[in-house]
Order: sequence, then structure tokens, then C-alpha cells
Amino acid sequence: MESSADIDNLILQAFPPCVRQLQFAPVQAVRFSERWSKPSVSGLASELMTFGQWEEEYWVLDEQGDVQRVSPEVFLATAGQSRFSRSDSLREADRRLIPSLTNLERVLHSSELGHALSGAYSEPVHFLSLEVARYRNRHFLRRHSDLFGGRRFAIVLFFSEGWQPGYGGELIFEVPSGAITAIQPVGGTGAVIPIHPGCWHAVKPVQASSWVRISLSVHFGTSN
Repeated sequence: MESSADIDNLILQAFPPCVRQLQFAPVQAVRFSERWSKPSVSGLASELMTFGQWEEEYWVLDEQGDVQRVSPEVFLATAGQSRFSRSDSLREADRRLIPSLTNLERVLHSSELGHALSGAYSEPVHFLSLEVARYRNRHFLRRHSDLFGGRRFAIVLFFSEGWQPGYGGELIFEVPSGAITAIQPVGGTGAVIPIHPGCWHAVKPVQASSWVRISLSVHFGTSN
């Protein structure tokens, strides 16, 4: 299992170079894998895979287009075009039970990372939120923009080994021109996605019966 120092160095080395690229391509997803290596995240990946307190959540769009959590029965009775997402989640109280995840959250909140990302983005950057999700067979997240809460970009990290074409779970990113990029959820890789008017993203339904997609989405904002 990686130490606190390992996680600190990993984040501080991997995140800023990718965020810097948003200055030159502000509406393009930036993939990375060189420093977010598999050995470096093996401890956290193992803990997430074996953790037993995931909670399945069902979300739908109401008549006003707002997202609300519902029961499984209501979700299944909702028309397909109004089903927003189905996935497993780890809430904050449960995340505290995973030591490696606690270390990761500590560095995400750190002034050191904020300073490094601010320099890379050329604007003051601060941490907003962390979402931990597991997608099993038939789980998905429909197309949306995330234009709320001051979000400017997100860093998505993939932890599940063994992904193969046909398994589903790709992160779909769409730019204002309509061009679409499918980012494969290969364990040990990740992507930076801008949150910008006209940009959309989604998670394709998982088709595999045994493989699961575990990912972390870290949202950052700026003072502007």
C-alpha cells in the first residue's frame, strides 16, 4: 500500500501538467497515464474493490429537468429518457473508513496542490468536491454538463483493471462542435475534462457481467 508521501508526490506530479493543457485546448479532454501508474494506485484500487459499503443510487430527471434521487421501483417505472443515472456510491462517512482514500482527500484539499494547479491553469484554483462511483452491469450516467456550483474542470481517475472493448463504461466527452471522444476506463489512467458551456459528458452503460468500473471524479473551481 502506498504511503502518504507516495500519494502526495503522485498527485502533485500527475495533475498540473494535464491541467496546464487546458490553457491551449480549453474545450478538449486531456488523457493521462504516464505518472498515474498502476503500481502507485494499487493500494487504493484494492481497498475500493473490496470495500463492502457501497450504496446503489437511482436518479431521474423531473419535469423541470432537475435531478432527484428515487427508489428502485420509481426508477424502473420512469421512462428511459428521464432516467439520469444508476450506480453505486460512497458517501463521505464511508470514505473515512478507507485509509488510502483519506490520504488522497487530504492532498486534494491541500494548499500545495491548490498552488500547483493555480500555476498550471493561470487562475486561482480550489478543490470543490470528490465523487467515488462504482458502475456494475447496466449502470450508466446520461449526458450532462455539470455547469453548477462554480465547477471549471474535473479530473477523473480510473481504478479497475481488466477493461476490454465491449465492456462499456467509457467516459464520453462532447465538445461544442459536436465532436465526441470516448475515453476508455483503463485502470491506472485518467482524464481532465473541462466544464464549459457546450461541453457534455456521460458514462456509457456497463455491458460486462463480472467487470466493474470504479472511478473518482474530482471537481475544481476558480475565483472567476
